[in-house]
Amino acid sequence: MLCQESIKDEVLCARPNLPASWKATLVFVVLAILTLTLTCCLIVASFWKPKVFEYGKWVAVVALMQLCLASIIFPIGFGSPEVGGMPFKLPPNNSLGSSYVCFILAILFTLFGELCMRKGHSVGM
Repeated sequence: MLCQESIKDEVLCARPNLPASWKATLVFVVLAILTLTLTCCLIVASFWKPKVFEYGKWVAVVALMQLCLASIIFPIGFGSPEVGGMPFKLPPNNSLGSSYVCFILAILFTLFGELCMRKGHSVGM
């Protein structure tokens, strides 16, 4: 529920009507956050049980796939009436915000971290 207060102290509340693609994106992002949290726990547990590290690597791959799916599904929602564009294409008067750019950068950093984790473990960690 989103509420705004006007100059005349009137409160106007509205329930956002999100496109199904954005709801799916939200689910994938939340699942990815939970999966990355599990990955961190498994990496910490690998200090005591080194075999757990292998599971942590595969859980991180699942998180990366969830984030990639979210980044692919999100632009489908640009075709909603609230945005006024077409899927994968914003209207000319809109632009991507910094949060979406940060989201894509986070995916790239996750991929880079996954690659470093795989390389580091094979070297002898």
